[in-house]
Amino acid sequence: MIEPFAIHAVEIPGGSAIGICRMPGRTGDLDGDVEMISAWGTKLVLSMTPDEERAAKGAGELPVQLAARGILWRSFAVADFSVPEAGEPEWRAVSSELHAILEAGGRILIHCAGGCGRSGMAVLRLLVERGGNAQHSIEMIRKIRPCAVETEAQFRWAEIGGACG
Repeated sequence: MIEPFAIHAVEIPGGSAIGICRMPGRTGDLDGDVEMISAWGTKLVLSMTPDEERAAKGAGELPVQLAARGILWRSFAVADFSVPEAGEPEWRAVSSELHAILEAGGRILIHCAGGCGRSGMAVLRLLVERGGNAQHSIEMIRKIRPCAVETEAQFRWAEIGGACG
């Protein structure tokens, strides 16, 4: 059974927040999930899933639905239980936009299929890039989303953000 749609938020000093969630539309109510995303005040949604995965699981129209509500959408596709194949320049382009929204006090939302591994990895990477300690940050994320970051490789990818940032 798929859990109900919910946004699990990591509050950032200054009033911004990073939300983590399972894929909108997985229970067949993409409209309702997008309405919740909008009501949360989301400025940008980052999809960590490939287009085919989103389409197969009920979120094929997610970018269109978000745009209709004035919410930005970006894709940084990663295979399930994996780390990004895209290089650091691709991640930097995405993360710089996310950080700019956070610096302005905005809210971003990151999802994968279940709202655990890939999305947790991206949230952890952002926190590390913002100066957080990787171990402390994963503990903080897991207080709100216990399944976040599912593999050691995902943790290592997120942890290197401090060396690159």
